[in-house]
Amino acid sequence: MRPIPTPGNTFALAVEKGRPAAVAALFIGTGTGVLQVTQSCALTIGPLLNFSAVLTLDTGGELFLPVPVPAGTPMADVRFQALILDPNAADGIAATNALLVHVE
Repeated sequence: MRPIPTPGNTFALAVEKGRPAAVAALFIGTGTGVLQVTQSCALTIGPLLNFSAVLTLDTGGELFLPVPVPAGTPMADVRFQALILDPNAADGIAATNALLVHVE
């Protein structure tokens, strides 16, 4: 059983099976709107919140990111999705699946 994100605690996001040592951008959204990035790649978490982070996957193509939930955060559903630079992907960018996180 995985812990449920709650205010004042930390949960973790993980990216697996990415390109080793690739640069990735993490986005947070509040819905399921589609934001086309390239002809073959889209974010599916729109509208986006005013947040993004540039991260690097490890040499195994993975990323483990602890995410603190500030105390006082109201109950909400948020969605996370990453874009990964990958020259073997169509248009050079791969997208992770969108992840729905319910903060209680």
